[in-house]
Amino acid sequence: MSFAATFDFKSGYHHVKIEENSSEFLAFSLTDPPKAPFYKYRALPFGLSTAPWLFTKIFRPIVGKWRRDGIKIWLYIDDGLIVAETKEELIRAVSIVRSDLERLGVALADEKCSWEPSSEFTWLGFVGDLRRKTVTLSEKRYKAVLHRLEVIKGSLAPTVLDRERFLGSLSSMLLVAGNDAQARSRHMQMTVASARREQLPETRRIEKTKGELAEIRFWSENIRRLSSTKLEENFRPVWRAYTDASADGMGALLKNLEGEVVCRISEVGADTFKSESSAMRELKAMRMLARRIAGWIRGAIVCYVDSQAAVAILKKGSMSSELQEVAEQVWDAFQTVGNVRFLWIPRELNKEADFASRDFDFDDWGVDQKVFLWAQTRWGEFKCDWFADEANAKTQLFYSRDPGKCSQGANVFDHIDVAKQLGFAWWVPPPNLVPRLIAECRKTSMRGVLAMPLWENHVSFQAILDSRGNWIRQLVDLRVYPAKDRIIVPGAGSVYCGRMSTPVCETKFLVALLDFSR
Repeated sequence: MSFAATFDFKSGYHHVKIEENSSEFLAFSLTDPPKAPFYKYRALPFGLSTAPWLFTKIFRPIVGKWRRDGIKIWLYIDDGLIVAETKEELIRAVSIVRSDLERLGVALADEKCSWEPSSEFTWLGFVGDLRRKTVTLSEKRYKAVLHRLEVIKGSLAPTVLDRERFLGSLSSMLLVAGNDAQARSRHMQMTVASARREQLPETRRIEKTKGELAEIRFWSENIRRLSSTKLEENFRPVWRAYTDASADGMGALLKNLEGEVVCRISEVGADTFKSESSAMRELKAMRMLARRIAGWIRGAIVCYVDSQAAVAILKKGSMSSELQEVAEQVWDAFQTVGNVRFLWIPRELNKEADFASRDFDFDDWGVDQKVFLWAQTRWGEFKCDWFADEANAKTQLFYSRDPGKCSQGANVFDHIDVAKQLGFAWWVPPPNLVPRLIAECRKTSMRGVLAMPLWENHVSFQAILDSRGNWIRQLVDLRVYPAKDRIIVPGAGSVYCGRMSTPVCETKFLVALLDFSR
């Protein structure tokens, strides 16, 4: 749209007729000339708190007629806005609207009307610029909001009315501030709601809560930025994320625009996770993702969740303090990433994240640092950890089970040639992968150090023995730690893997230099 015109009714509520000789509101009329009211108004006309709603209903038919005529028009109570692509189109629209209003007997406040086509307009306290495609809070409105914020900031215990006034100002900023106007004021809304339930007077002073202090800090830092917005959508995502939560844990995937999985995350929930609401579990899954990628990637990101309740909370916040707190943690984490949009996705299209929420790495345990340092002192500096994650990697370069922000890649067996070139390797594989590792070592003549529990009836133990039950000849040096030694560093998934759930290794533990290059 390139041009606009605005108009304002004169004494808008007085256009509604109140039947005489009755104490009740009986009928409305748009066709009859306005009559003097039966009552002398000392408050909102009609004597009804629903007056704005009723007024809007009354004028809805004529607004519908205009829109059927192809006129792009908005009427908010008694303030109107018309927009058009060309001057000629706007002049036509203005002519129809003025003619219809005159026919209906609607009186206009001529001094407040701006019928001439213009690329700039002021409406409802907003200044629109159709050339720049921006809408900005008027300076008068901005100063009013700022004043009410300063009142809240300057008092240790603002009144209920102080809060209501500031919340009203934020509500009026919805057009420019978007969902933040609601999402970043929930704690204050909770305080007001609690005061109303207890029927406290508006003058009652209430000390600010921790959540309110955070909201006040947010608005102090962002009110100028959120007082203006673009009319055109400029959100261009470069990342797509998918999250889901099961009864036991959380899963997330991060993809680039080509659809390639850049990061896959799974995490077991805490002890109380299963008993929490589905919305809370979904929020925690999004928090897990946000915290993992914060400070790693940059750029706009769209996040898909298969819970409509969670999406609503991520957009607008919650009146539950527990849910609101987690949502705020999500928003704060994404601030280091870029603009974010939260969208609902059908469950059948979110299967990868659903699988990740149930597929945990039970072999995410590590080896105590004393073992690693001893091996490095004896056999030389390690350059790459082949089976690790961010939590237990012993070297700067490592390969992980799933794609991750710091790893060289997912599944080292897909990168054997590159991994070999990185240098002397530290191998602490899941025990069931030891046979495959030995096979790859034979095939590519590799050299590295293997650390593993000695489970005599397990395939991992059989893989390092020859046909006579001795160590394979490529095992050139070793140390065996006795049972009951503190060797293990449990991971998040270790709770589901009993033998690795405590630092004490119940069996003997082997650290051995393997050299297949001879």
